[in-house]
Amino acid sequence: MAEQTRRSFLGKLLGTAALAVVGSALNGCAALETMVQKDYRRKYNTIAHDFLDIEGTDLGVEISDYKRLDDIIDEAKERINRIKLDKPFTEYNKEEAVVILKEIDGTLIDRGFEYQVTELLNRGLKNEKLDCDTRSIVALGIAETLDLPLKAVDIPGHMMIRWQFNEQEYMNWEITRGRSIPDEDYRLDFYIPYISIENGIFLRSLSREETLSAAYSNKGRALHRIKRYEEAIKNYDTSTELNSKNWLSYINKGFVLIHLGKYEESIKNCDIAIELNPNSHLAHKNKGVVLLYLGRARESEECLKKARELNVKNDVPWFEESL
Repeated sequence: MAEQTRRSFLGKLLGTAALAVVGSALNGCAALETMVQKDYRRKYNTIAHDFLDIEGTDLGVEISDYKRLDDIIDEAKERINRIKLDKPFTEYNKEEAVVILKEIDGTLIDRGFEYQVTELLNRGLKNEKLDCDTRSIVALGIAETLDLPLKAVDIPGHMMIRWQFNEQEYMNWEITRGRSIPDEDYRLDFYIPYISIENGIFLRSLSREETLSAAYSNKGRALHRIKRYEEAIKNYDTSTELNSKNWLSYINKGFVLIHLGKYEESIKNCDIAIELNPNSHLAHKNKGVVLLYLGRARESEECLKKARELNVKNDVPWFEESL
């Protein structure tokens, strides 16, 4: 429709004959752009590129997505290199680290990226809309090219990044707000149980491998949406192999298993999710509904009652599949 409107407008200005020439030129530009994209070779091999590799062409990844990502990284590197100090980033203090992190934020903001829940990185890059997960992954990709000491940190239904000064000292960075937030604020805001923190489920710096677990979890979710259940399960399994504490993958796998009539296995996955995050109302709810399917009414009511008690603000619903 936009192309028709543009041609109509040009036709009125230039006449029919001229329009044919312009149309040919436009088609030539489009063909040239396609050829450039086809021949494009990615410049970097960061964790963000790995996320695109995992999502794959069957879920919409195109060569142009790698180019967009590379362009973002190039701009962020240029901005940071202009202001970096003559010392390793690991020796930066908090105030100096904030300056660098704001340049990463500024790169995305100046490019017009807005906040919106986005399951897959490639869709976020195309639509210029990134959420906490995808925005954090882009930041980590930038960090890898500059050796910035950034790590991903998991929170119930949320991801943020952390500047790791050393093994004991760090600064959390909420990339969706552009500011530092202490652990205790996250614990209260996301209703995180102490036991989950003590067991390293939440508010722990993730390794690169554990961070990649989120890519497979997100892909499983996307495959689930289009009813490719067996493939979704394989991705959830890969996710938990990379990070056995990825509770969201257990919840979502449990839900997929219901579609396949594997109710007992679904309950087992709900139980693992509950063990990892006792405050997840959706894990209790999903288990309760499966128990109801199985005719175990009393157990079901206990689970559903617990889910109602927990249903405050402790989960972000789009991440956890609900029955």
